[in-house]
Amino acid sequence: MLHTDSAREGYDSAESLNFNPNPFEDWVMQTFDELERKGPFDSGRPTWGFAIDLFFLTPETIKGVFTQVKEKGGQLITTHVSMFLGNVAQTLKLMDLLDDNVIIPHGGKIRSADAELIKAAGAHISSTPSTELQIAVG
Repeated sequence: MLHTDSAREGYDSAESLNFNPNPFEDWVMQTFDELERKGPFDSGRPTWGFAIDLFFLTPETIKGVFTQVKEKGGQLITTHVSMFLGNVAQTLKLMDLLDDNVIIPHGGKIRSADAELIKAAGAHISSTPSTELQIAVG
């Protein structure tokens, strides 16, 4: 539910699609902190993860989010690759954030050079080809 709420909260109005001046509301990390404090769940089997696609934010903000997630025990950070987000693999590499905690879902638009960066960093790609063909991703 956080994922869909986050998308909706990012816009001021569905009519104009103006971005909210603060797309990364305080409640996001507060909710993450609250869930982390209540854990571990199910004998510690689930691992904490976090999804972020807000690469129009400053590098300092992105680095701060990655740091907070890892400090709270987040083991996986998911970020999408798309023509709208720019070259995420290179962006993460330049910010020294591309590592084995990163999962890139879909991955249909990854170029060979990006694949090499991902592989060298030990990052991961998650793909479901039949679903992605149905929704025309990649």
